[in-house]
Amino acid sequence: MPLADIRLQNALLLRDHFARKWRAEDNERARSLETSFAKLIGVNPSHWSQIKSGHRHIGEKLARQIEAKCRVPAGSVDRAAAEAMPARIQPRPVVECRDADERHALQLFQVLYRMSAQAAKSRLLEVLQGELLKQDASAKAATRGPAAPIRRGAR
Repeated sequence: MPLADIRLQNALLLRDHFARKWRAEDNERARSLETSFAKLIGVNPSHWSQIKSGHRHIGEKLARQIEAKCRVPAGSVDRAAAEAMPARIQPRPVVECRDADERHALQLFQVLYRMSAQAAKSRLLEVLQGELLKQDASAKAATRGPAAPIRRGAR
């Protein structure tokens, strides 16, 4: 992978790290993320926008500046993220949601889990078992086929 692509990938990784941090702190900077990150690394927001779009590249000087401002080891912006970035900055697994309702359900479970992990796990298992039993019952009913008609009094 070209150095310019590695630097961009790592800069975006750092931006995502700060976005998570700012959102967790309910920081005002999370509302204007791109501008806040540009200010953090010491560049004009339009310059940052051009870097993200590929119209400009992160040069040697800016790479070192990003490392210093983001407090990551020197040279880490130039190496593949898996080997260079501290674990706290590595991307977290992303859960893909089909729609807003599913996302909301996951957020609700997360709140419950953080309140009481054991209770959340137990309740989720109870609900899953109930749903699996319902599916099993409907599958058995479907394989039996339609009920035979009942004949009343043969003449």
